[in-house]
Amino acid sequence: MTAETAPQPERQARAQGDSQKVRYWIVVAAVQYLLLHDRRFHVAAITGAIGAVALAGLIKNNQARPVRRTASWYWESAHREEARLVRKPPKS
Repeated sequence: MTAETAPQPERQARAQGDSQKVRYWIVVAAVQYLLLHDRRFHVAAITGAIGAVALAGLIKNNQARPVRRTASWYWESAHREEARLVRKPPKS
């Protein structure tokens, strides 16, 4: 058996998994350190938060229904006027 195919003891396999976790958390910590000390990241995060709050306010106070209602009223009014003109007999 070669070293690649030889079965590894459970303890050794667990130690390899632990080292992968440690490497993962080191990378996460490094990325956090770099991002949290970057002014551009702060600006982007604050701008994104303000934009999200503004978008939520727009969604909450949606004016689409009143606009649709007004457009519908104008549409019906135009058709009523058009129908009135069509039905009206021409003057002789």
